[in-house]
Formats: sequence, structure tokens, C-alpha cells
Amino acid sequence: MKKDVIIKVKGKKEIERYLGRGAVVDEEAVESKEVVEVAKNRARRAFLRRENVSSSLETETLLYVAGVRQINKAIEIAGVKESTESAYVALFSSEIEVEKNKKDEKNKKDETRKGFERISLLEVFK
Repeated sequence: MKKDVIIKVKGKKEIERYLGRGAVVDEEAVESKEVVEVAKNRARRAFLRRENVSSSLETETLLYVAGVRQINKAIEIAGVKESTESAYVALFSSEIEVEKNKKDEKNKKDETRKGFERISLLEVFK
């Protein structure tokens, strides 16, 4: 089973390499790597509970790191900037997407089944 990892990267080129591939947090925005770890876990929990604000784990993690619920503010507070020299990157396993897709598929099947039950009941009462 793949696990989520948090790595520290230094230098603009290294940071740019991870943009779009994980939650990239300016090191100066957090006290330690553990803050990113907690934010990552809370983001994952939010997705599982369907309480997420954003559509990606990466952005949801940034929201928790920044302590706000507006994406623009989170990027402003904890996202990388031109002056960023080092950052933490949370790289996610794809498990959450698989779990979410399974739940979505089950919900679709349940809705389809309920629809057929309604149609059947309508046929009975005609």
C-alpha cells in the first residue's frame, strides 16, 4: 500500500518541479513539517466525510495549513511565492480517489435502484 509522504525541497527549480503534483507549502508559513502532516490528515478526513471545500487534496491541505476556508487566502498565506527558497511538499497516494470513486459508484447504483423501485410502484398503482 502506498503512503502519503511529506518532503522538504530547496531551491526554486526543485519547488517548481512539484507544483501541480502535491500540496506545496512555503516553509516560512509553518512552524514545522508536523503542521503539514496534520493538515494533510485533516484534508484526507474532510474528503472521506465529504466536508471538503476544494476539489483536490492538495488544495484542501493548503486550506488547513493556512487555517482559512478561502482558497485565494490560503494560497496567499501558505502557498509558494517568488521569494520562497524552501518548501514542504505533501505527495498523496491515490487511495483517496479510489475510495471516493467507490462511494460515488455505490451512490449511483443506489439512486438507479431507487429510481427503478419508484417506476415499479407507479406501474402497480396505475
